[in-house]
Amino acid sequence: MSLLATIKADLLQARKDKNQSVRGVLTTLLGEATAVGKNDGNRDTTDTEVLAIIKSFIKKLNETIAHANERGVDVTPFENERDVLERYMPQQITEDQLITEVTDYINGLRDIMDQVSLKQMGAVMAHLTTKFPDQFDKKRASQYIREQLV
Repeated sequence: MSLLATIKADLLQARKDKNQSVRGVLTTLLGEATAVGKNDGNRDTTDTEVLAIIKSFIKKLNETIAHANERGVDVTPFENERDVLERYMPQQITEDQLITEVTDYINGLRDIMDQVSLKQMGAVMAHLTTKFPDQFDKKRASQYIREQLV
């Protein structure tokens, strides 16, 4: 089942359950996600495109939560929306898994190359992105790769 179909099914269930908060978030998400495909030749929106929209929503919610915290505003509704959206994100790999994968890959590079440097950072990130698409924090991975390649 596609991600868009899952969201549609969950929206239908939220309507049946009369869950207004979930219904509101999913209605907005579904509208945005459906528009991407329709605006690009009236096709179905891909899971990758839906994930990009969800990430964008989560990023905006995190910014809103940060600003609300600064002003002393209750952030519970925003956190609830973020929780609903995070259900559709792929399972993230653990910090230990990330470190192990990066270390193993860099050790493999060292076995075939005389010297490794920051020039190989792109190759390591490409490997991670291929093996764990949308399942790791790219900023954290980048920091760890830099530490290992210096």
